[in-house]
Amino acid sequence: MKAHLPPPPPVRPPAPVATLSATGPLLPSTTQPARGNLRALPKVPDGESGDSNPIEDTQCDGGIIAMTYATFGGKDDRFCRSIESAAQHDVPWRILGWGKDWHGLTQKLEGSLDALRNLPDECTVIFTDAYDVLYADDLPTIKRKYEEMGEPVLFAGECGCWPQITRDKGKGHVCLFDYPKSPTPYKYLNSGQWIAKKPAALQIFSALIEEAHVYADRYKVPISKINDQEMVSDMYMDGRFGIQLDHHNKIFQAMHATHDRPLEECDPWPEMENVDGVWENKVHSTSPSIFHFNGGGKIHHLEMERTMWYKQGANQNRAFLKKDELRRLKLRVGDGQGRLATFEEICPSYF
Repeated sequence: MKAHLPPPPPVRPPAPVATLSATGPLLPSTTQPARGNLRALPKVPDGESGDSNPIEDTQCDGGIIAMTYATFGGKDDRFCRSIESAAQHDVPWRILGWGKDWHGLTQKLEGSLDALRNLPDECTVIFTDAYDVLYADDLPTIKRKYEEMGEPVLFAGECGCWPQITRDKGKGHVCLFDYPKSPTPYKYLNSGQWIAKKPAALQIFSALIEEAHVYADRYKVPISKINDQEMVSDMYMDGRFGIQLDHHNKIFQAMHATHDRPLEECDPWPEMENVDGVWENKVHSTSPSIFHFNGGGKIHHLEMERTMWYKQGANQNRAFLKKDELRRLKLRVGDGQGRLATFEEICPSYF
């Protein structure tokens, strides 16, 4: 059985930092831009040009912000494909850590915590992995889904029980007996996709940093080598911070499959159906907002991207960013206030 951590002391969020306020409530559905149409230009900070910058983020514009952590562009172009999918759905993806040397997981946790501290308390935060995701919705749609689900902290549910399945030589005691029951096979927590209000996210990340040494001591590894997915899934199993999972893939769809005992058979791929360039989960009758091609799910990444609506070009009756527009697109990268970088600077060999 899983070794439970002793109850931690209450984690108090740091004192509020002066920030820009959110720009207002979600627009009624009748006034929201159609999928693929860029929303109005946001305000541009002093000293920065607004030229060719259709979707720069402004400290939680619209009450929601999308973030990731990436220090470099990766070994292939999949990070750039992730950025394009966000851009084509009007998502101003905030890329934390850009340009830094990678030293390990704690660097990502600390960078994310710093970013959270500088957001308005009412901000909804969505965070995903960087190198193996595809966005399929704009931020107002994701925010609406999140609010309708009514869960304060929502992580992706997935088929695989990693890394717990490796901790007892594959017997799966933690996976089979300690994990809460699930209405679907998407029973296990995936930390590569989550959404929460800023105060709740701040508590979780503060606890992760505070408790990292416990896991480092347990597995006799440097703190930089600990596994955040294991830490957050332990929090979920212990009922901490109100963490829940997206069991029905309304927002998050993790694509890793499991075929071997002791875990049950679970394969997302046969559940996927493309309808007019939009991928749906036909079993749950949902249109996931973000796809995560974790583990063995990477084999489906490029095939699913190839048939998304914005890759069909003129065949689709929707506005989309053409190559020249995408090249000039500016995103905010780096820690703190960061800086603006063009898509072409981030992905010089993409086209």
